[in-house]
Amino acid sequence: MTFKAASELFTEANIFVIPTFQRPYAWEQSHREDMIRDIQVATARQRHNPNTIHYFGAIHTIEVQPDSALLTNYSDPANEDINTLSNNGFQATDSIFRVHLVVDGQQRLVTLFGLLERCAGSKMRYVTMPNERTIPKVILSPATDHELWRSLLGMGNPVPPMNTRSQRRLQELFAMPPQPPFIAGSPEHRFLIGAHTELVWVQLPRGATLGPFLTLNDRGKDLTKLEKIKSLAMEADENGGFNQAQPLNTSFGRVYLSIDLDASLLNEDDFLRQLAICLWEPIAGQNYGAAPDQLYPRAHDGSLESIYQSFRALLSGQGNNPAGLVGDVVAKSSSLATRHSALANRLTLARAGNLLGVPSFVNGIIPASPQRDALDDYVMVLDSLGLQAKQLAILLAVPDLCGTDWHAVLGQIRLSNQAIKQDLIALYNEASANVPSDMPWKQVIRDEIETIPDQSVRDVTPLYVAELLRLIVGGSKPGGFTAAWQQVCVTPPIAGQSFLDAWRDYLSTYDSRDKFVGSIARSQYWDNQSASLRYLLREYECCLPQGLPAHRLPEMEIEHFFGQEFRAIRALAIPGRVFVSKADYISGFVDRPGNKLLIPAALNRALRVTPVLAKPHAYGAHLNTTAAARQVSNDLNGVTQLALMRDYVLLRQVRLAAFAAKRF
Repeated sequence: MTFKAASELFTEANIFVIPTFQRPYAWEQSHREDMIRDIQVATARQRHNPNTIHYFGAIHTIEVQPDSALLTNYSDPANEDINTLSNNGFQATDSIFRVHLVVDGQQRLVTLFGLLERCAGSKMRYVTMPNERTIPKVILSPATDHELWRSLLGMGNPVPPMNTRSQRRLQELFAMPPQPPFIAGSPEHRFLIGAHTELVWVQLPRGATLGPFLTLNDRGKDLTKLEKIKSLAMEADENGGFNQAQPLNTSFGRVYLSIDLDASLLNEDDFLRQLAICLWEPIAGQNYGAAPDQLYPRAHDGSLESIYQSFRALLSGQGNNPAGLVGDVVAKSSSLATRHSALANRLTLARAGNLLGVPSFVNGIIPASPQRDALDDYVMVLDSLGLQAKQLAILLAVPDLCGTDWHAVLGQIRLSNQAIKQDLIALYNEASANVPSDMPWKQVIRDEIETIPDQSVRDVTPLYVAELLRLIVGGSKPGGFTAAWQQVCVTPPIAGQSFLDAWRDYLSTYDSRDKFVGSIARSQYWDNQSASLRYLLREYECCLPQGLPAHRLPEMEIEHFFGQEFRAIRALAIPGRVFVSKADYISGFVDRPGNKLLIPAALNRALRVTPVLAKPHAYGAHLNTTAAARQVSNDLNGVTQLALMRDYVLLRQVRLAAFAAKRF
């Protein structure tokens, strides 16, 4: 263990390599600002006390040789700087360098190097190799991040295409100083490169293994559970001699790359849950160890802590086969990362407005709606719906299980709508009793209910399956999910129709779809933050003639036709006829789905003080309105009775339910 001045780390004959089992660069702006602030405070303190020391914390490294298995197993083979170092036996033009894998402290090490270079570049922070290639003394992982790092350091490399969060963070790091007070020669710069900014450098000797580091990294460290599982698997491999070091490293390298993508659908905790679903959901509740209470946890809806503790126990040898589990972790995490990356990349294309040239599944369900491309389904379901772990697990499993793409047709599903129609007609009759027959929208809404087919047959894609499971089942019936998962997701391959049949049975159990549509028609309260509500309103807008592609417009907000201010409503109301009391108005009416529109944020702000009776005209007059708002405006043109507007909202709720019966 050595105390080193921060700048000396990069001016001596040492090169630091970030191994591939480490996360990519993860410091956010707040972390970097904390470091800047600490340096500023310490500089000010030194004016009064010349012996002031600022402590940056510790880094832990392990030294490697050119032919070391550690370097081979834990470095990116695509990194040209590492290959150049190895091929030249760590021999630079004028000296031999020592190369160290950074096992802990990589974030502050990378940030310090970048900050020092931004203040004032120094040739001493670089190495020139015999082939005249210049290498920085901090080498990043993965290779794509290192290429960007070289470009940001001004080493002549073109800026590579960026599609990960770590790359964005590196770019932000180089948007920091130079600027006062971090210009070359400033008090802060002199303090930063002086002898009083120290780190503790903990080194293991040559020939040491990773075992001590892995144990250290699982004791009280602020690590994610996925990082701990990685360390436990590496430790189990080293202790058991399973020869899985390189596959583990490669697998987790893919994992970190995958969840670092800009369009990632998973964070580290989510990925760990997906890994557990793959491994254990079919055997949840079975015993895995000597003690009777050691059971495989429910993976899709159990606590993350229980999942972690089971991994910990099994990798520590309490199960029957830790070697098998290490191999399973390697295989499953790698395949999960590959499938997740592919799904995230498809979402990236969709967000950019690319087209697949394949119709959306919605086109076949609502033929009169504006035509969509299949890539719209990715934005729609993945961005707008907020999939839970179990629905995402199904999507991630489909390519291997059924050999099909996420927008390709799996088969057909037959749905009965008879009970739904009867229920909606009864609700319609009740809500329309006081509506004059000459109101055109009264018959229009009735027709929308009547045109719900008694039976519908639909072509179904995996994205459609995920949509239905999220909306109709949501977080309920966990036992049914496990049974369906065991039926179709354990032994691939499976025919698409067989896969679909299992989830159709799960969807239809306990009349879930009927209840979902009925809840839209009856609900007196639906939270604006509900993903299901926002999705319903977005889809309604998207499926109207001339409707906006609302899934691509993040600035859309929910507008209440009737607002929260009861006093203004009461002044217009007939006592006892429209709303009995403020409590009745607020609790049983304002947050009904029928009282809500999805409109652009600018229009929502413009309507803040608009009286209810004036809103229909305002909806139609605004240039940036939506098709749903224009529909309300057209329906209520000339209506000045508050009671009739109230009845319209109740019938509009039934209209939304009729749409849901057709669409979902």
